[in-house]
Amino acid sequence: MWTFKNFDELTKDELYLFYKERSAIFVVEQASPYQDIDGRDPDSIHISYIEDGKLMAYSRIFVTDSGNVHIGRVLVTKQNRGKGLARQLFKNVLIYCKKYYPEKAIELNSEEYIKDFYASFGFKEISEPYTLFGVSHVSMLLE
Repeated sequence: MWTFKNFDELTKDELYLFYKERSAIFVVEQASPYQDIDGRDPDSIHISYIEDGKLMAYSRIFVTDSGNVHIGRVLVTKQNRGKGLARQLFKNVLIYCKKYYPEKAIELNSEEYIKDFYASFGFKEISEPYTLFGVSHVSMLLE
């Protein structure tokens, strides 16, 4: 089931699953050592799909200092890839953003290899490629 929760609504088990899978994918799988727990989680809405106690897909959104909505930490766990969950996740994230932040632009930092996925939802590249934590990224925006 898809859930949308602010930080205070998360259970300790949910938070543990999120940190565990974010670390497994963004730090270990991508060989990108960085500080995942960055202080933004308390200000974020956490979107997840958990089935039988296992996290399948996850993302978080928060409002930036510039006033845009930022989508980040978009993931589908390794064993659940190729099942269409990324598209379902992202559709749910965008529906939430448009409902609760209708006047705000939506931004994200895409790994370069997956930028076409975000472009399929209308996001436009707004930067040249840059390296973030050892991985090539581009900034993207949906107005």
